[in-house]
Amino acid sequence: LSDSAFFFFLSLFAASLIIWIFQAVNFLDIILEDGRSYIVYLKYTLLNFPKIINRILPFIFFISLFYIILNYELRNELSIFWINGISKIEFLNKLIIFSIYLMIFQIFLASYLSPLSQFKAREYLKNSNIDFFTSLIKEGKFINIAKDITIFIDKKNVDNSYKDIFIE
Repeated sequence: LSDSAFFFFLSLFAASLIIWIFQAVNFLDIILEDGRSYIVYLKYTLLNFPKIINRILPFIFFISLFYIILNYELRNELSIFWINGISKIEFLNKLIIFSIYLMIFQIFLASYLSPLSQFKAREYLKNSNIDFFTSLIKEGKFINIAKDITIFIDKKNVDNSYKDIFIE
């Protein structure tokens, strides 16, 4: 059972990491368009990790359990268990106990840890400063970085000064 638990946690971590990387790429808008710093981006993406684990944990559990039992059957390890005195009831009891522990962990993730981390991520993003204001200013584009403020810059000169700035 320890090898199946190891495979489960390894596959859970690997799948979570892959999904987290894809999601982190989608969050690059925080830096590029909103003008936030890299630290804000990193903390925001890290605080989204419990949500990812919460959502894929049941799926990964099913896949890893299916894979391990199929692998045991193909290598005749289940027959070896039965021959060496490990009963089917004992084997199922260990699987059920492991499943109950994972269910309790899933309930804890879904009801407490994941919503708390999402709240902290949104709060952190809301309270963060716009550090890269100059990267937001682009020639010939409307900039809406704050509520009820629109900035338009017609031209940027060679000496990095701006000409014809309209603020509404």
